[in-house]
Amino acid sequence: MTSLSDSLSHAADYTKGLLSRLGDYIILVIISIIPIVNFIALGYYGRVIKDGSVSKEPPKLEKYGDMFVGGLKVFVAGIIWAIPIIIISAVIATPIRVIPLSQWSQMMSPDFFANPAAMMFLIMPLLAIMGIIAFLVGIVALMGIIHMFKTGSFGKAFAIGEILNIIGKIGWLRYLAWLVVSFVLGTVIGALSWIPFIGWVIGAFLSVLLAIFLARSIGIMYDAAMSGTTAPAAPTATPPPPPPQAPTA
Repeated sequence: MTSLSDSLSHAADYTKGLLSRLGDYIILVIISIIPIVNFIALGYYGRVIKDGSVSKEPPKLEKYGDMFVGGLKVFVAGIIWAIPIIIISAVIATPIRVIPLSQWSQMMSPDFFANPAAMMFLIMPLLAIMGIIAFLVGIVALMGIIHMFKTGSFGKAFAIGEILNIIGKIGWLRYLAWLVVSFVLGTVIGALSWIPFIGWVIGAFLSVLLAIFLARSIGIMYDAAMSGTTAPAAPTATPPPPPPQAPTA
């Protein structure tokens, strides 16, 4: 089983390959920031996920129609996965909805809004439960989309048994650690995006690299888990042969 550090190291070397193709890099940044058109970028990241473990750099930017369809599948799969979150959230919120209107009128008075403790007592537990549910569904949905790209089947995005089995083979702790790395790196890039005037440009360029890096690393982890192999090692220099021994008398 490949380690997280090996997967991240390989993904970093892989992502650097895009920097030598500035044309593809700039085009990918541009299409990533245009609504609807950015489905092409999502489809491209899907190609990165699907790319074989022996590849050394991201695939060429071509067949835009196929990439758009791939990104559209991600969008539709995300909507479908959001449905159970919406339903569960509605069920959890039922106790609030059944409160008599007279009590709501009293609770929503200015005195209620002036009492933060009362608002937190009513709202925060529900928000916390909804957040936990959204997180649990989200981590399964994300692996489902990865499974979809790897298998080439849209239905596999919702094969919950297979998805949980894949996560189990990767290792839940390893997968959660990857999610933490993703969150931290995304937060850093998000903070850089707030730099006045040029922040959004920096964020746009770094976001593309981050997406490729994360897509490649999770793709490597998926392949290693399903095949039982380790991540491809970086090439190392072959040591020179030892000098010949002097003949002895």
